[in-house]
Amino acid sequence: NSFCTLLAFAMNGTIIDTLAKVAEVYRSNGVVYRYKAYRTAIDTIKGLDFEITSADQVKGLKGIGKGMIDKIAEILRTGALQQEKDVTSDPVNQALRLFTSVHGIGPVLARQLVEQGYRTLEDLKAAHLPPAARMGLAHYEDGKERIPFAEVEDHLAHMRQLMHGAVDPALIPVVCGSHRRLGPTSGDVDVLLTQPLSHSQAASKYVYLRLVVKALRDAGYVP
Repeated sequence: NSFCTLLAFAMNGTIIDTLAKVAEVYRSNGVVYRYKAYRTAIDTIKGLDFEITSADQVKGLKGIGKGMIDKIAEILRTGALQQEKDVTSDPVNQALRLFTSVHGIGPVLARQLVEQGYRTLEDLKAAHLPPAARMGLAHYEDGKERIPFAEVEDHLAHMRQLMHGAVDPALIPVVCGSHRRLGPTSGDVDVLLTQPLSHSQAASKYVYLRLVVKALRDAGYVP
């Protein structure tokens, strides 16, 4: 698997870690197309069954164009990437990355906060934040912890009870991601709502979404 590959090919891991740091800066700046481009290249490298010793080895592979080739060549030659050092040491980028790590703060709001002069989480306590961001800030340390499998199951059971009693008994909440793959922990709880094909009186997905959000808020489950 990819993890074993990275253990066997140390240089591939160095390249991936370096590119991932640059990608994260683009994500926190809201530059989605560049973030996706880096993630595509990273995924390609993760899937390799050989160690990269020359940038020529990965020419033409998915997501690896001339610009990415030059970056990989620099990492192979020097063990680092000057671009990564520049962007991660920039105070504005550091603040953007920090703020977008708070649940409820996306790139646009993070940029607004930085432009208003905020730089630290302590600063944000005095900022005017929307309810979701305020809650994310209050539970920032908790949010960095992985969620145990059993706790995700508790959330799922609660969702089932809410859907059955307040929305539609035919709705079936399913937790996706790491939990569905039976991982011991999850980074968050992503829930997919579905229903049997035989359920003929289905409302539109937009009506359901409003009903679900209302039920969650009425129960105090989300702000």
